[in-house]
Amino acid sequence: MQKRIIAMLLMGLLIAGCSSSEKTEKAKEALKPDSDVMIAYDMIVSGLPRMGDMTFKYKFSTDGQASRMATESSVPIGKEVKNMSSSLIINLDDRAEYFLNDITEVYAKVEFPDTAQIPPSTSPETSINVEPTGKVDTLLGIQCKEITLNITTPSPAGTLSTFMTGTMWVNSDFLGYDSYRTFQMKAIDAMGKARKLQRSGPLEFLARFGMSRESLNDLYEKIDGFPFKANLQSKVNEGSSKEFTLTINMEATEISNDAIDKSYFIVPESYTEVDIRSVMMPGN
Repeated sequence: MQKRIIAMLLMGLLIAGCSSSEKTEKAKEALKPDSDVMIAYDMIVSGLPRMGDMTFKYKFSTDGQASRMATESSVPIGKEVKNMSSSLIINLDDRAEYFLNDITEVYAKVEFPDTAQIPPSTSPETSINVEPTGKVDTLLGIQCKEITLNITTPSPAGTLSTFMTGTMWVNSDFLGYDSYRTFQMKAIDAMGKARKLQRSGPLEFLARFGMSRESLNDLYEKIDGFPFKANLQSKVNEGSSKEFTLTINMEATEISNDAIDKSYFIVPESYTEVDIRSVMMPGN
C-alpha cells in the first residue's frame, strides 16, 4: 500500500474533472482557452507509518490543448531520502500521455485507452458534501472562497466511513482558469466518457485511493474552482489493524500567464523511451 501511495504521488496530483451533467455540457460549449497559465504549488504529505513527511513541488502548465505537470519530490524511505524530478505531458493531438524522468532523461508513452473496452465504474454509495463557510482569503493576490469538504464512502466492512475531510480555498475567476477547465473537458472527451479518465490536477490522487471517476468529477463540479490551498485528512485502511490517517497540505506559490512555448509540451529529443516502471520510481 505504501509503495502504491508513493508512486501515485510522484507523478502529479493536481486535479481535473467534471461531470457529464447537462450543466457541464452547457459549460463546455461556452468555455474556450483564455490564456496560457502556469500554477505552481507545494504539497506536504504526512502520516505514512514509519516514514517522515513527503514533500512535493508541482508546476502545472496548460494552453488549453496540452498540459505538463512538472514535479520535484523528496521522499524519506528508511534512513534515506529519495529525490526525483519528473513530468507528465498530455498532448490531446497525440492521444497519449508521456511520463518523464527528468533526472535520467527517460520517458514512457501511454496511449489513451480504447474507450469501447472500458466498462463504466460507479460508486453510488459515495457521498460528497461541500459547504461554503462565507470566509475568504487572498492567495497570490487572488480572493479565494473557503469551503469545507466531507466525503464518506463504504469501508471494507460495509459500513459508511469518513473517507476525507478538510478545508479548501478555491477561485474560478482568475485569468487562465478557462484554459484549465477547457483542457479538463477536452481530456475527458479524448480519454473516454466511460470512466472520464483524466490526469494533471490537484486531486487526482483521490482516484488512486478507490474513489470512482464519476465521484471525482462530481467533487470537482461541487468545489467549482481551482484549489489554491487545501488542508485535508484521509483515513486509510479504516477499521483494520493497519489503519492510519494521511494528512495532505497544499498551497499555490506562483501563478503566471506568460506565453508557453509549444516545445514545452513535447518530449525532448535527448530522452530515451523505456518501460513505464523505469520512469515511475525514485532513484531510477
